[in-house]
Amino acid sequence: MDRERALFTQQVRYDAALHGVEILEFPPGLGHLMNPCDNYFHSYFKARYWNRVAQAQGPKPFTFMHKVALIEGAYYDMKELSIVHVFKHCGLIGDEDPAAVIDRLLAEGTSYPGYLKAAKLRFDNYALTHDIDFSGDYEESYSE
Repeated sequence: MDRERALFTQQVRYDAALHGVEILEFPPGLGHLMNPCDNYFHSYFKARYWNRVAQAQGPKPFTFMHKVALIEGAYYDMKELSIVHVFKHCGLIGDEDPAAVIDRLLAEGTSYPGYLKAAKLRFDNYALTHDIDFSGDYEESYSE
């Protein structure tokens, strides 16, 4: 699971255990690689929110309800076609080969050649400390 604090509550952990679900957390600092779909939606959403904040009138700092109104406006301002494009880009819909989607998403936004090697090292260290096997096609994604 990602590092959303609401998912760490006793109730969520209890319900998961009750249903035989083992909770594994994303390694710190690697959520953007393990769940890039989340990043795409949130990047659009956050850009719209901060644009609304910059244009907002009224006393600052904003009240809680004013922030809620800005968040709601940013959320509902996103066009359906934009959401469809994000879902296609992340492979949630469409017929693109899943391996191609993963390769593209993992390579996006990497600004230096050693980035993927550093990410692999973090994955490996996490796997060692949590007794997780990340074997399989994983190695091919990090080759030069």
